[in-house]
Order: sequence, then C-alpha cells, then structure tokens
Amino acid sequence: MWSLPDYQPKGHNIPFPGASPHWNCRSVIIPVTKSWEELAKEAGGDTELAKQLDEIPEGERASIGGPVPAGMTYKEWFGEQTKKRQLEILRPELFGKHEQGKLTKELESSRIFTHLDPKDYVTT
Repeated sequence: MWSLPDYQPKGHNIPFPGASPHWNCRSVIIPVTKSWEELAKEAGGDTELAKQLDEIPEGERASIGGPVPAGMTYKEWFGEQTKKRQLEILRPELFGKHEQGKLTKELESSRIFTHLDPKDYVTT
C-alpha cells in the first residue's frame, strides 16, 4: 500500500512500481479507501451519520425505481413495475404478447427488450 498523492510506502519500503508498461495490460491499481466514519473523524464531522453510512446493507442494488433486494430477479422486478413502465420496456409489439402470457424466457433473464427483434422472443 502507498499513500496518495506522493506514493510513499505504508508499512513497507518497496517503492511504488507505477502503472504497468505492458501494452493492453489487464492489471489495475485499486485504491483502498477509508470508511465514512474514518473520513468524518478526520474532517471533524458527524461520526454518527458516517457510522450509519458504513452500515448500509450490502444486500441491495440499484434499479430505475430505487434500491431493490440483491436477490430479486428481473422477472420479479418487472412484475412490480407499472403497466406504463412495462410498456416502455417491452414496446407495444411485445407488451401485447406479455399481457397474453406469451413471453417466456425473456423475463427469466435481464435482456434489454428494446434491442431485440420481437419475433425472436415470442411463443405462439
């Protein structure tokens, strides 16, 4: 680990190696950040609020309508959307088939419907 912005070694004496000199290298440098609580203490801020931020459950993920449980499937999420939003997602040509219960595998995955040809994803 090295400090920023001067890249001084922390807890060892190995100099910072810099970015990889290899073309198309897949290695990355990942920063290790402090917790919200640690940052608040250093800044003299509200450590209780920061402690709450540190305790946000990891079992949620973002969605267009706000956080959803991490284990929620696309089909479950889609089922909770309004008819208007479902229509926006599916487009009229697929929405009618959805209303008839004729869409099968699409709602089991997270396919982006607006980029698909409806005839490829409709059962008869």
